[in-house]
Amino acid sequence: MEAPGAPRPPGPKREGACGLNILAIDTASRTCGVAVCRDDRVMAEMIDGSGGTHSRHLMRLVDRVLAMSIGDLHAVDAIAVNRGPGSFTGVRIGISTAKGLAAAADKPLVGVSGLAALAWQLAPTERLICAMLDARRREVYCAHYRYQAQVLETVRPETVCAPEDAVRDLEQPCVLIGGGVRAYRSRLRECLGPDFLTAPRFQNAIRAAAIAWAARPYLSQGGDEQQTLVPLYLRPSYAKEPVDKSDVNR
Repeated sequence: MEAPGAPRPPGPKREGACGLNILAIDTASRTCGVAVCRDDRVMAEMIDGSGGTHSRHLMRLVDRVLAMSIGDLHAVDAIAVNRGPGSFTGVRIGISTAKGLAAAADKPLVGVSGLAALAWQLAPTERLICAMLDARRREVYCAHYRYQAQVLETVRPETVCAPEDAVRDLEQPCVLIGGGVRAYRSRLRECLGPDFLTAPRFQNAIRAAAIAWAARPYLSQGGDEQQTLVPLYLRPSYAKEPVDKSDVNR
């Protein structure tokens, strides 16, 4: 089995991701999101930020988004899901649901990094994109990306570290995005000083539509992880540690 986050070998090549109805799911953070996208259009998208375990809301969102866009699951061509990092329970809920839907509809499934999806929400920009999520324990999940020639390049792969370490010794000005920015704003501002620049706060939540967009390169190469997809965990599960009651998804 391949290691989480490892490059995935392409399957048989499709005629690009053009014309595909992609059902995208995100349950890795505090919000629960579902979208149906086709080409560069968001046909329908819903986000639930009311709290509670995502398993209570997810299938209701899936049914409603499908009904508003393409009718039902049979009209879906591919499924994309946030594979992490993020809330351990939330990531598992999303992946298990996506696998079940993909098996029921006999459609390809791909998992993408939620941090890459956040970076796509900022593209295009000439600055380095620093995407980060709150990892608790005074740490963040983070990754660095560069957008050029309509391609999102990974400069620093996903890792877990202190907020200051996520932005220390950068070779170029960066722009910050994600829930980790909201959680550690004052520490990041102190570290970056006049170079502190963030995305608009409404962009800090991962959008399911961005999950669909980030999945397009894998789908265009015939990617299908229905049998092999595993969560992207960057440290041991909280199941063996005291529960943080402030995060209902853990």
